[in-house]
Amino acid sequence: MACNNCKNCPNMIIASSVTTSGGITTITIPTGTTFRNKVCYCIGLFSTIPAGTNGTQINITDGTTTWSVMNRVANYWRPCCGLCNGTLKVKFFNDPAHFLKV
Repeated sequence: MACNNCKNCPNMIIASSVTTSGGITTITIPTGTTFRNKVCYCIGLFSTIPAGTNGTQINITDGTTTWSVMNRVANYWRPCCGLCNGTLKVKFFNDPAHFLKV
């Protein structure tokens, strides 16, 4: 299933915070969020995005587990222009557990 319309996405998750430290930007989502393998999710970034996200490694955490966001060539996805308030489209894969930027 392609991730085409985040406005009506049944898999919308609202991030509670976005922080940057030591070259890593961490997007925090609600605790206990579960993911299905090979399913697209829209992460709503409606909180303040800190300066300095350009070129950082992006991680998503629920406070217990942390997942990396990867690109299609198995490297960390690092936004060149920083994150903006809006929506981050990702697909979850479970072996090993990570997100793919779509």
